[in-house]
Amino acid sequence: MSNLRQRSLLVIKENNERPLLKKVAAVDLFPKPKEDYSRSQTYRGALVSLVTVVVIGLLVFWEVCSYIFGRDAYTTELSVDTSLSTEVDFNLDITFPRVPCHEVSLDVLDVTGTVNLNVTRNLFKTPVDAQGNFAFIGTRQGVGEYGSFREQSKDDPSSPQFCGRCFINEHQVSMMENKNRCCNTCNDVLNAYDQQGLPRPQKNEVEQCIYELSRINPGCNYKGTLIVKKFGGRLVFAPKRVPGGFLIRDVMRFDSSHIINKLSIGDEHVTRFSRRGVQHPLNGHEFDAQRRFTEIRYFFEGCTQHVSQW
Repeated sequence: MSNLRQRSLLVIKENNERPLLKKVAAVDLFPKPKEDYSRSQTYRGALVSLVTVVVIGLLVFWEVCSYIFGRDAYTTELSVDTSLSTEVDFNLDITFPRVPCHEVSLDVLDVTGTVNLNVTRNLFKTPVDAQGNFAFIGTRQGVGEYGSFREQSKDDPSSPQFCGRCFINEHQVSMMENKNRCCNTCNDVLNAYDQQGLPRPQKNEVEQCIYELSRINPGCNYKGTLIVKKFGGRLVFAPKRVPGGFLIRDVMRFDSSHIINKLSIGDEHVTRFSRRGVQHPLNGHEFDAQRRFTEIRYFFEGCTQHVSQW
């Protein structure tokens, strides 16, 4: 009897475990449709399946060809540039809205110890009014489009050999008795018009009157091209230097607020390549100095890059 009782207990225990096992077996991550649902094949479904297979095949074929023939492939090669003696163009267009042109200068320093103070070669300083517009709207002597250089020293106002033209228009030059006459100041140009009985031009059209325009306009624009060697260095915009250093008066009122309209290295006519789409990251950057004695520095590094397309 004891054996029979023990057997019945085992059967009851086995029956109690079956509902749990059934629940586990009933779990299905991918439920299947009921058999009551009818399955029908249509031409439309076959067409969709066929188009899908064709598209997948074309995409796979395209990617395989791209991998074999190197479409959008980049080959990176790093080499040491030994041509440090060569020069490179440094193109800039920077506006200082609250510093007159006669109170700001550009100094160029490099790691070799070369220091160039108050650089003006191939750089054009244009007075800017309170609205941000150029106060000088005339043409400069011996200068063409942006980035072109004054090839002759007689066309450069910063050169001792400068010989300024006395008339704005070319047909007025033929009226001069002395074709070799030089007008290097604003008054010289105005007097030349008076001597010929011509109406005086506006000062904002005469290149020799830029200094006078600078005295009555609050801002200045630096635009042009620097030719520098491939050395590390600094471009410093600071109060204009005088023999012995700076005037404390100029330092006290110098405002470093500026707008970088354009800043690039190299030939302007060469198309730039950037995988991230950022070719000139500082273009359009504005900085507003909230107080005096504010110094701001930009660090950037340029490297020679050759891109071949096939």
